[in-house]
Amino acid sequence: MPGGLSAAPLTAAEIGGPLRALLGGAPSSLAVAVSGGPDSLALTLVLAAWGERAGVDVQALTVDHGLRSEAAREAAWTQTVCRARGIPHVIVQPSEPLPAGAGQARARDARYDTLLRACAQRGIGTLALAHHREDQAETVLLRARRASGPAGLAGMPARREAGGVQLIRPVLNVPKARLAATLEATGVGWVSDPTNADPKHARPRVRAAMAASPELDASKLAGVARAMGRARASVERAAISVLAGHLAWGTGGHAWLRAAALASTAPVAREALARLLAAVGGTAGQPRAGQLEALRREMDGGGPRTRTLGGCVLVPRPGGWVIAREPGRTPVTSLAPGTDTWHDGRVRVAVAGAAPGGLRAGALGVAGWRSVTAESPALRGCGVPPPARPALTAVWDADGPAAVPDVGWLRPGASARAWPARWEVRAAARWDAPPFAVAPPGFGIT
Repeated sequence: MPGGLSAAPLTAAEIGGPLRALLGGAPSSLAVAVSGGPDSLALTLVLAAWGERAGVDVQALTVDHGLRSEAAREAAWTQTVCRARGIPHVIVQPSEPLPAGAGQARARDARYDTLLRACAQRGIGTLALAHHREDQAETVLLRARRASGPAGLAGMPARREAGGVQLIRPVLNVPKARLAATLEATGVGWVSDPTNADPKHARPRVRAAMAASPELDASKLAGVARAMGRARASVERAAISVLAGHLAWGTGGHAWLRAAALASTAPVAREALARLLAAVGGTAGQPRAGQLEALRREMDGGGPRTRTLGGCVLVPRPGGWVIAREPGRTPVTSLAPGTDTWHDGRVRVAVAGAAPGGLRAGALGVAGWRSVTAESPALRGCGVPPPARPALTAVWDADGPAAVPDVGWLRPGASARAWPARWEVRAAARWDAPPFAVAPPGFGIT
């Protein structure tokens, strides 16, 4: 601490304000991810104390992904510590075992998936994570090394939605020393994960560089994140406004974007395109900033060329563009009778029964559209624009397209089982998702 002052423990009274600022009030319940390490364990103790005062049920969740031999023992120790203090605690495992040698990124993704699934199973809509000021500073340095733009230098958001759960980072403004002091004040120990100090990983190397370089001050780097976060949030709010005024959705999940949308400033137009591509094409493999800027320039130039990016095909039309899912990037999804299945993250489908050779969902494609219209020529006059027709989702059987529910088509002679009992098409991601959430003022930081 500056001036040789020791760090003060974090208190339940302090954390209440930031929590309410993040959530717009107090939830009825929340979960907290706790590994047994000092940061997450301190947050768990503080949140439990706050929840007792505020009437909020706090549930602790520990993921045992089985990648280290010590993991099960550490999870059990964490459970003992929590339950000894009256904190409900559950150990959860990934739905599928991770292979030996799985990297940090894969382990992190599995951990989040497991936590989100555990929250959904328990009806909990908020999950607290223990990322703190030094974690944010490290993130800024990592992004700077990768030449991230201003959006990347905003670091981690204090709140985001994932899988129907609000992920919050209530101590993102808090120095790590205060979390350690919290445990020292309560006499609680913790466990240490050796991978957090392994120099073969990028984050431990950045952490060591910060410790050796006084100019890499965590407080200043976190300040950069807050400033860039405010700028990012401003751009995202403007992009949401642009899309609200210039975006329309059509049958089967395609979109129509008016040309006026690109009259915005370059950062706002890029963000609008990023959100639209994610909504139509999905969030996996989202384009980089340079690709978005190149797309913006090409579209703003008004050229006649069809473009593909982010799993989407963008086709110019008078006054704007048709944006549809790129058919060749669409997976094929087997459909089990009587079971709701999400296909391509966009289409919820359930079929009543089985058919010879099975039923599956997949893009209709150009050849599929030709076969459908050869059977039913009147469909050539349907309201789906030609660029979006190959992207329509079809139910396929052993003989080809059996049903295209979005245009009301069932192949003559096809089993009635091919007609879905449930059919729902939605955006793959919210184009109007809330803008970047900057860590709220609190803990003496503005």
